[in-house]
Amino acid sequence: MSELNKNPVRVNWLDVMVTERCNFNCVYCFHHQMPKDMTMETLNNMIDHFLPLFDDYVVINYFGGEPLLRLDFLKESAKVLRERVKGAIFNISTNLALYNNEVAEFAKEYMKKGSFQISYDGIDQERHRGSSELVRENIKKCIADIGVDMTCVRLTFTKDTIEHLYDNMVDIYNLGLRYVMHSCDFTPEWTQEHSDAYEKQLEKMYEFSNSHPGFTIKFADCQLAVAKREKTRCSMGRELMTISADGRVFPCHRAVAHPELEVGNVNTKHLNRGGFITLTCNSCDSCSANNICHNCLIAAYNYTKTMRVPLPVVCAINKIEYKAAVKEYKKNFPEEAYERSMFPKMIDVLTDIRNVRSKTITLLEGVKNGR
Repeated sequence: MSELNKNPVRVNWLDVMVTERCNFNCVYCFHHQMPKDMTMETLNNMIDHFLPLFDDYVVINYFGGEPLLRLDFLKESAKVLRERVKGAIFNISTNLALYNNEVAEFAKEYMKKGSFQISYDGIDQERHRGSSELVRENIKKCIADIGVDMTCVRLTFTKDTIEHLYDNMVDIYNLGLRYVMHSCDFTPEWTQEHSDAYEKQLEKMYEFSNSHPGFTIKFADCQLAVAKREKTRCSMGRELMTISADGRVFPCHRAVAHPELEVGNVNTKHLNRGGFITLTCNSCDSCSANNICHNCLIAAYNYTKTMRVPLPVVCAINKIEYKAAVKEYKKNFPEEAYERSMFPKMIDVLTDIRNVRSKTITLLEGVKNGR
């Protein structure tokens, strides 16, 4: 049975795979390159069938493959999306090797509320992805063209490059970037030695971030989440969905590598998220880090064929990050004072404000524009 007209859970993020081709061959890539490109017919079908599920705003994250291989399609599709989806915000996940003036003009026209999520691995770029000097120069051009607020970096580290994390952060900062999301290439080979190395690197990263105001390390900071008392999990299959180049629907971009995880197809007007709506991992309720967890359920599925038992490496990373975040917060809020204070309640209020802010802006703009 299709959910498309029932509005059960609103969707606010779509990864749109405009192509499954890529100009890179990254060593840890989770997606198999395919000679597939999205058509405008498929894009319009996507809008038709997801429009009833969209929230007041929706992030259209152009994904791949490498989306900049299809700049003409980005232009045509963004024009249609802006006309038909009033709350559309445009992002591009890219290796930035194809960045040029034409891309900059597209960003200025369509991405004023969005951003480039740049796949860049710092001093490990050449080892992991290649084209290090080209990408570094394009990052500088991108910042100069559209501003640092519209750029962020997703840095991937492996068990073999953990000890470079701090140096990678410094490299990213020196390029002029101010927001980084670091992510582990999860494998079962992770050991306690790797966890210890990550903990030491994280401590140095905090020291660097604290001494460089305005530099944000996502996940390590945990931001407001560390003080909340709610269990969190990835929003895949609920608020977050992915459309493959040929119109198939998946719970997230990592799931596209697993055809059996397909939950619908925009060309056949079908969507059934089923168990993804309520999916949780076993034994997570008692975990100390369950309110900041960014456990990748698909990473677990890659090795165990289940999404209910997380990989030990994921749990280890989350617990290390939680421990570090609590330590930072308690510098200002000693344990007894923290528990007695209004701080936890303030966090809930601030989080609610953060969650509705973008919706409020969208509504106000609608009133201003007579919508």
